[in-house]
Amino acid sequence: MGKKSTKTDKNIYFQIRDELNLTRAQAADLMETVSESRLEKIEYGDTDPQAEDILEMAQAYRRPDLINYYCAHECAIGRQSIPEVKLHSLSEITLKTLDSLNDLEKKKARAFLHEPVMSNVRLQLEYRHGALKLSCRFGQL
Repeated sequence: MGKKSTKTDKNIYFQIRDELNLTRAQAADLMETVSESRLEKIEYGDTDPQAEDILEMAQAYRRPDLINYYCAHECAIGRQSIPEVKLHSLSEITLKTLDSLNDLEKKKARAFLHEPVMSNVRLQLEYRHGALKLSCRFGQL
């Protein structure tokens, strides 16, 4: 088995492979067309990865976010039109959603002092089929 890298300025492709505790040889075995030497050149920045390389890495590493990263940062067209998507855990998303709901409740309370109609607003947060859904309902006046 290969030794653990001590390189400090690793690019994202190097970081992800390293996090998975894969050697370059093991990673290359998981891919059909990306060789160990090509992978090394990509990781060290000696060659620019091609879209096909990234598709294989994303599948082999089970990291579809690599595709977005490549498009948003390295593809000439994507850099102009694709925003980077940051992955967050469900707990992070839930905490941010709850924080937003608390802010809405505070705003609702302030609005109620000035406009009683807002007291009929009901907010509901549901988690169904892997997605969060926020709904807002208005009661009878």
